[in-house]
Amino acid sequence: MKNRFIISLILMIINLPTFAMYIPDLFGAYESGARQARYENQRDAYYSANQQFTNIDNWITTGVISQIDGSKFFINSPSVRINKFRNNQGYYLTLWEKRIYPQNKFSNGKAYIDSTKFMYYDCTNKKYNFSDIYYYNNQGIMVHYETANIPTNSSKNWYRVAPNSVGDLNLNIICKFYNMIK
Repeated sequence: MKNRFIISLILMIINLPTFAMYIPDLFGAYESGARQARYENQRDAYYSANQQFTNIDNWITTGVISQIDGSKFFINSPSVRINKFRNNQGYYLTLWEKRIYPQNKFSNGKAYIDSTKFMYYDCTNKKYNFSDIYYYNNQGIMVHYETANIPTNSSKNWYRVAPNSVGDLNLNIICKFYNMIK
C-alpha cells in the first residue's frame, strides 16, 4: 500500500507540468501570466542592455534631451501597460512620463521645474495623447493640474508626432518595448 502511494506520487510529480499547464489554460490564465512574465523579462533585459537608462525610484531616463530648453524625459517603468483599442483595431501603450526642466517654467502664473503626464502612445500610427498633467515646483509641491478625457476607440483624433522631434525620439524609444512584447 505504501509503495502504491509513493508510485502514485511519483507519477503525479512527473506529469505535473502537463496538469499545471492544462488547468490554467482552461481559463486563459496561463497564457496571460506567461505574456506578463515575457513582458517583464524583456523589459528588464532591455534596461540592462541599454546603459542610457538610469533607474531612480522607477523613473528611467529615455536619454532624450530637448534642444530647445534642455529638459530631460523619464518614464515610470512599472506604469507601462499595453491596451487594446475599443474598436479592436490595434493596441496602444499607457505610461507616466516625467519632464524635468533645467530652469523654472510657468503655468497659470506659478513656477514649476518638472511636469508629469499620463501618456497614451499608438506605436503603429505614430500618435500620442495625454490625459493628466501635474506641474511641480522645486520643493516637489504640485502647483497646477490639468486633465482631459482621451478617446480610446482609436487614435484617429490624437496628436501626430513630428518627424525628428523630441516627441518622435520618445515615441521610438517607448515603442521599442511594444515591439519586444507584442
